[in-house]
Amino acid sequence: MKVRSDKASRRSAQLARRAPVSPVAALPAATAFSRRPWRKACAVNGVAAAVAGILYGASGAAYAQAAQATDQAPATAPGGGDSLQEVVVTANAAQGVKKLDASYNIVAVDAEQIREANPKSTADILKVSPGIWPEASGGQTGANIEVAGFPSGGDSPFFTNMIEGLPMYGMPSLSFMDSSSLFRLDDTIERVEVVQGGPGAVFGPAQMGATANFILRRGTDTPTGDIGVTWGNEGLVRVDGFYGFKIADGWYGSAGGFYRSSDGVRNPQFQADQGGQFTATLSHDLDGGSLMFWSRVLDDKNQFIVPVPVIESASGDFSAYPGFSPLTGSYGSRSIQNVTLPNPAGGFETADLANGRGGTLYYFGSKYDQKIGDSWSLLNNFMVDGGQLNTNALFSGPNPRPLSYYLYGC
Repeated sequence: MKVRSDKASRRSAQLARRAPVSPVAALPAATAFSRRPWRKACAVNGVAAAVAGILYGASGAAYAQAAQATDQAPATAPGGGDSLQEVVVTANAAQGVKKLDASYNIVAVDAEQIREANPKSTADILKVSPGIWPEASGGQTGANIEVAGFPSGGDSPFFTNMIEGLPMYGMPSLSFMDSSSLFRLDDTIERVEVVQGGPGAVFGPAQMGATANFILRRGTDTPTGDIGVTWGNEGLVRVDGFYGFKIADGWYGSAGGFYRSSDGVRNPQFQADQGGQFTATLSHDLDGGSLMFWSRVLDDKNQFIVPVPVIESASGDFSAYPGFSPLTGSYGSRSIQNVTLPNPAGGFETADLANGRGGTLYYFGSKYDQKIGDSWSLLNNFMVDGGQLNTNALFSGPNPRPLSYYLYGC
């Protein structure tokens, strides 16, 4: 940035020339734009001079880069020279905003970039956005999503996922119902837009940390489609597919989804991950707008892994518990797959551990986007959802158990 016309900046530059080198930052050598060379210095100066030196050093570096840019080809941003001109619709009402014009952090990735990122779960794709750390090592569900600057201990209390601009309301607290567990990534996703700060809390679901909006693929005039098969260790077999097509003039449809099965990272002797997802869209082009109806069904079950036993010595060293491998062992087995336990509230409760933490969910939504005249836009989103997101698991606890476990029904 150029600051040569700013008197305060010129004064900061003069202070920086007189100031000795600060231990915080070493001032750069003179550039072609410096009026006189830097003087040698060895003493420690005050904070004000150090800040002024950093400011001047930053502006001097900017001038040098500007001079070099005139002799070289213009640099392009990652993902192509038009990436900053990309219009993002997340958390911007009906207008949208260019990434170049936004004053807050926006990261948008398309389907090809999603495949290159190779996310292990819906939450894992959020790693493309600086400042967001998804703890996605636990599998397809139950990730802890941390947003820089917001203290959180579990799940995703400051983060929400959306589909086509519609928030998916899970329980953001530690309740095993974060919004990333409500759907899965597959080839029906066209792009993902992640917004941190800005108007996300106003036009989004009011989560002040960050918002991720998943945009669905639609049909086009030219029929398009793909199919893929993934197999690997842990008994993984997965089939993905998508097909978009033209129904009539101005009417388009699409369908796609996935199905997979896996033994899991710790084989429980039953299918750890099994199920799939199906998504369909029907869209219509209008004069200055569009109308789309979409539906999605998820029926997927995923292994729930609890802490494993290890032995800690008095010196702080860890070793394996006799008869249990901490690297591959699991509490799950066919012998305890179907359990019956006493309920603290009375009676007994049964569970099938093979169901894990999967979900049986359905969604139906619509999106009407219309431009009215030269300065008005109308956007209406609607969604109905329902189903279950149960947790079938045995939780490990302390041994021996404290009396409070029995007094308060834990």
